[in-house]
Amino acid sequence: MRTREWPLTVAFIYDRKVEHIAHAESPDEYSDLADDVTIGGITEALERLGHRVVHAPGLKALIKDIAANKHKNWDVVFNYSKGSHGTARESQVPAILEEYQIPFTFSDAEIRTSPYVVVPKFDDDPLDYSELKKLSYPLFVKPTSCPQCNGITCANKILKPKDLEHEVDQLRSQFKDQEILIENFLGGREFTLAIAGTGEDAHVVGIAELIWNPHTLRAKDMIPVDFSIALARMARSVSKGFSLEDVPLSDPLWDELADLSLKAYTALGCRDGGRVDIRLTSEEQGSAPCVIEVPSSCQAVSLLSTDAIQVDPIFGMRPDRSRYAFIAKSNGVEYPEMIQDFLDIAIQTYEQAERNLRI
Repeated sequence: MRTREWPLTVAFIYDRKVEHIAHAESPDEYSDLADDVTIGGITEALERLGHRVVHAPGLKALIKDIAANKHKNWDVVFNYSKGSHGTARESQVPAILEEYQIPFTFSDAEIRTSPYVVVPKFDDDPLDYSELKKLSYPLFVKPTSCPQCNGITCANKILKPKDLEHEVDQLRSQFKDQEILIENFLGGREFTLAIAGTGEDAHVVGIAELIWNPHTLRAKDMIPVDFSIALARMARSVSKGFSLEDVPLSDPLWDELADLSLKAYTALGCRDGGRVDIRLTSEEQGSAPCVIEVPSSCQAVSLLSTDAIQVDPIFGMRPDRSRYAFIAKSNGVEYPEMIQDFLDIAIQTYEQAERNLRI
């Protein structure tokens, strides 16, 4: 790795959605890959900051560049690659970058979650549902290793016991290589927290609440099961169907939400930056906040049981609608500054690791 000087040469690695979607078995299979607006937004932000951007569209392009020794001219990698194959696809690019000691963003404690049961992978033996009868309704069922809304529809919210067996069997048949998660449905307010930093330096940038518009809430049982479903169904804008509202520091829940999110973020070994999504157990006063998703750069998910927490190593950064960008801007951080912060933190983390090796 060469000595870093400003401006930086930044290799931007991503998987372009439009190039994969034509080969998808379902519309949702590659829904979490980078669209052209996100790719363009990150590229523009890096260039506005004065950096030279080198594009590496996907794992194969990265391997070719490394084989040609092009990586020796890179100062840092902005990693937005989620991979396209396998349950460990998000870790493929980080593993290669670590092997070649290339600095990059977004590497691969008791935390309150919704009570859950994990159903084993599909096999020829019928599943014994007697153990599931003790669960309280409504429930929510989903595959354990799917990107965003893949495998999730309104049918995943189970209101009656008679519907549980049918939906679980459907998911086990569709996702034969995955376990199925059954958890109590969390029906309360939903929050997203933006976090920046690594280890002891991690801090909450801000909090936003997801507000469902009145026409979306036709009845209590029809409340959308989660953000990703609404995002897949509605027009591609946070202004339709739901909106985001900044949560002020004066909100009584702010400290509790911040504490829970930082516990989840640090316990999972997250670094550089990420989101933590939290929902209250119910709409009743005094209901408990539970972590539902950590779309962040997590490299140590084995530190605790994470079956009830969806971990997504790369979180949304589309400049015009991502939750992280909204929260950052609401708290005085413009998009280019947000991108630069991630680069700075990644380089500092790498340089600190180098210093530790010399001790």
